[in-house]
Amino acid sequence: MPVAPLPANEAERLEKVKSYHLLDTLAEEAFDELARFASRLCGTPVSLITLIDGKRQWFKSAVGMARPETPREQTICQHTILQNDLLEIEDSRLDSRTEDNPNVTAEPGVRHYAGIPLTTADGYNIGTFCVVDFKPGRLTELQREGFKTLARQAMRLMEFRKLSYEYKALSDRYSALYQYSPIAELVVDNEGRVVDANDAAAKLLGRQHAEIQGQRAFYEALDETSRHVAADVQTALEAKGHIEGTELKLHSAAAGLKNVMANTVVLRDESGKRVGAHITLQDITALKAIEAQLVEARALAESANRAKSDFLAVMSHEIRTPLNGMIGMVSILKESNLNDEQQRYLGIIERSGAMLMNVIGNVLDFSKLQADAMERSDTTFDLYQTLSEVYDLFSARAKEKDVELILSIDPKIPRLMISDQTKLRQIVMNLVSNALKFTDKGGVTMRVSLVEPQAAAEMLRIAVEDSGIGMSAQQLERLFKPFSQADGSISRRFGGTGLGLSIAKKLTELLGGTIDVQSTIGKGSVFSFAIPAKFDLVSEQRTEGEFVGTGFFAGRKFLLVDNLPVNLEIVQRMLESLQITVVPCENPKAAPELAQKNQFDAAILDLNMPGMNGLEVAEALKTISPKTIRILLSSIAVTRSAETENVFHHTLTKPVRREQLVYVLSRLLPPQNGTETEEIASRDVLAHQHVLIVEDDSVNQTISRITLEKFGATTDTAADGQAALDCASRRDYAFVLLDMHLPDIDGFALAEKLLKVRPSLRLVCFTADVTLVPDARLRQVGIIDKLSKPATVQDFAAFLARADWLITPVSSAQ
Repeated sequence: MPVAPLPANEAERLEKVKSYHLLDTLAEEAFDELARFASRLCGTPVSLITLIDGKRQWFKSAVGMARPETPREQTICQHTILQNDLLEIEDSRLDSRTEDNPNVTAEPGVRHYAGIPLTTADGYNIGTFCVVDFKPGRLTELQREGFKTLARQAMRLMEFRKLSYEYKALSDRYSALYQYSPIAELVVDNEGRVVDANDAAAKLLGRQHAEIQGQRAFYEALDETSRHVAADVQTALEAKGHIEGTELKLHSAAAGLKNVMANTVVLRDESGKRVGAHITLQDITALKAIEAQLVEARALAESANRAKSDFLAVMSHEIRTPLNGMIGMVSILKESNLNDEQQRYLGIIERSGAMLMNVIGNVLDFSKLQADAMERSDTTFDLYQTLSEVYDLFSARAKEKDVELILSIDPKIPRLMISDQTKLRQIVMNLVSNALKFTDKGGVTMRVSLVEPQAAAEMLRIAVEDSGIGMSAQQLERLFKPFSQADGSISRRFGGTGLGLSIAKKLTELLGGTIDVQSTIGKGSVFSFAIPAKFDLVSEQRTEGEFVGTGFFAGRKFLLVDNLPVNLEIVQRMLESLQITVVPCENPKAAPELAQKNQFDAAILDLNMPGMNGLEVAEALKTISPKTIRILLSSIAVTRSAETENVFHHTLTKPVRREQLVYVLSRLLPPQNGTETEEIASRDVLAHQHVLIVEDDSVNQTISRITLEKFGATTDTAADGQAALDCASRRDYAFVLLDMHLPDIDGFALAEKLLKVRPSLRLVCFTADVTLVPDARLRQVGIIDKLSKPATVQDFAAFLARADWLITPVSSAQ
């Protein structure tokens, strides 16, 4: 007996058969009725509706057949499911597929067979609808069409039974979830009467089901305030359809007052008419108690944090004051006649003091950031000056390590920025300090530019590039974590708390920006951060109007000599923005030859260059072209000497600012008609000028007095506010160094009083940490500049070099 091959999708077909959940179910009149009708229509004694499983053909309905199933390999229907249309065999004994089939050769003796596959909507033949006769026969065309219609009805009936089964299963699952859910669920009608409630709802209300059914039990349990809230919810439901997260209070008959979170959804009938609402209630009584505890704990924590901050502020002042004195006196002692061993000892003390000061500052900053006590305070400030101050701060340290420190600012960037100046300065200081720490040769460059990410606002990007030791990918993963460095060996070799980068990252995020690092071991690193770029362009235009117009410089020709291309580029772009023709020269030995071939109005020379330093180049230029203005550009403040004054007309300290360059050039260059510039001779920056030092600490007084006198100043000192006012009433001063923490008066209040006594005074904030004093507050009381304590000779030199408001004489170089 030939056995029909299995369908190509047999495995999936069998899964589909099981999915209808009809196998081995009881007989159903709806299926039997279709079978009986098919038997009458086709005039056959037997009619079967079947499902073909893996090894059997099971009969869902059997008319004229007593058995419930038959083995699959003995069925004629195994051939039927291999096609998509009616299969009719007029005489089974004459068909090769069925001639030796036991159902044909023996009981029941099938002769005439007609079967139609029962096909699902997605194309699986899961069974058959067949009619059987015990004598040969043939269906008429009308019988065939009618039989096909009955087969389609049988398949629809199976689909309906499948959906009914799935619906009942889903309904049973939902009913179980509803009834046994830990969240209380209620169904109420439009009047608020309970139509249905699960066990959790009855338990929450402290009632039996019979007590709440048909009653306004939920609304009656609410306290007075919550009833008003619930009424508002009912009103809002009509428009919104659902309301979530309503906090209510209700009185449970069994457990007293409860806090609940309610979610309410409108229920509507088929016509869309509102018939009630489904309400879920979550008991949040325990959560509210925890919340109250957290509020109390937060209040206690904030109180403790304020106490800690106050303690840190006091201790900071107490620690820094004697430390400032120590560092300041060391600075003065280093200027004394000491032998090499004594100088070495002083150097150790100075470095240790600076390291301790840095550690104290980092710990204080980190404490504030960890406590979320640090807030941003946006003001309008001079970005160029701020970055120049950072440069000045680290230039001496870079010089000591023989590392080139470079500041490169894109001239297209506006000067007046709106952000938190103090935070921005601190980020840059931390990155530069970190770069210098790990760089023993080469250079450190602060590069400032504007970037515009896709679909985002313009950002200011400040990158600090170094040629230091670099880091591996594994070491980079440890960065920006508190008290963490790349690895333990780095901490042992270079020292540090590991807080600097962590503070920089948190401050960057406070300013709405991001920080990033790229590094190659043995080649160096680039730390960069980007913050939103917002500028005061209106004030920028007003400020630019105060400078000499570019027409004053148009047509002039300058020689620019520096062995570092990046330094050449920075100054060259500034000069070209003034319409000056620039001839750059990287090789200092080539400068004299250029001077012989060109008539230069001025030459700007770097001091430290290999092969031929700036002083030697200037002497050569003086011989070749005596009328060329010669300007010295140095990374650190240069002490005036007869040698430099003899060959240079002016000295500028890097990084030079555009407005500073304009100011100096406008004084040095003669008008275009060729008249000579008036030259004023002076050996000392502050010669014949008086400076008032307002400082209550005697050590700081002494340090400042001795240092200023080195620059030729005559000084007066005042230990309190009244003494300062007395001094100001007697004479005018070039400027006043004003301590902000005096015993009898606040520095801000004293500033206002001093300017009332003498409005022409120029006040300089003189405090231990100028980064903590907002520039806007200083300007508000008339303070025009600031300087950090302790200030070394180098610090004062850098300060005086960048003090545009301080008019200093020009040397008489010929």
